[in-house]
Amino acid sequence: MRDILPLCLHDVLFGEWVKPFCSFKPGVNPAYAWEPVLYVGGRKRTRTDPTVRDWVSANITLKKGLTGAKPILFGHWLFNLLGMEATDEFVDLFPGTGAMASAWSDWKLQRELLVSPPPTCG
Repeated sequence: MRDILPLCLHDVLFGEWVKPFCSFKPGVNPAYAWEPVLYVGGRKRTRTDPTVRDWVSANITLKKGLTGAKPILFGHWLFNLLGMEATDEFVDLFPGTGAMASAWSDWKLQRELLVSPPPTCG
């Protein structure tokens, strides 16, 4: 953070991924149980929009193929934090395991179900 913060513009905002279950490493105390999330932009929220917290509590993933693969809950939180809509485009610059692309597909489907009218019969 000491190295990154001086490079940030003034409109950078901060969130946190808090990890109730995380990997404890020998000789590392206190444990690294959170990660900063720096973000810029996103849609402006109105007073009627649901309030999104600036942090998410989600366990780390295990056996996903890469260290640091994000859980689906992290992705859902990030998309809500940015005020994304199902019609937006999401580009994962570091696709790794594909976890965020999967979270995006899942999140979009949930959003589409929320705004789609129910099917009618006959």
